[in-house]
Amino acid sequence: MDVDVVMDVYDAFRAWFWNKTFWLPENRTWADLKRSDEPGSPFYPDIYDLLVVFPIAVGLFLGPPALGTVCTHLYMVNELIERFSEELQHKNGHKATLLALKTCIHMHI
Repeated sequence: MDVDVVMDVYDAFRAWFWNKTFWLPENRTWADLKRSDEPGSPFYPDIYDLLVVFPIAVGLFLGPPALGTVCTHLYMVNELIERFSEELQHKNGHKATLLALKTCIHMHI
């Protein structure tokens, strides 16, 4: 197929799809929908406004697994501290040393 034929078909499809009589009211044109910085003019979204979606989607996609990993890590560390503290209390009976150890570990997490 020739490139000119493909471009003609594409242009014809585009003209048919974006026909203003289908998409717009009678007294409007596509030029009326262009974004303007004049005060009081209506705000029309631009195609580049969709770029805001990508960081939000990444945050929603990666946020819960990351939070779950952090919470699981903190839970496991807390369990280890509790087991270690029980052993220390059983052997030595030093609650002050245990409290200092717990505080120090939680501050560094």
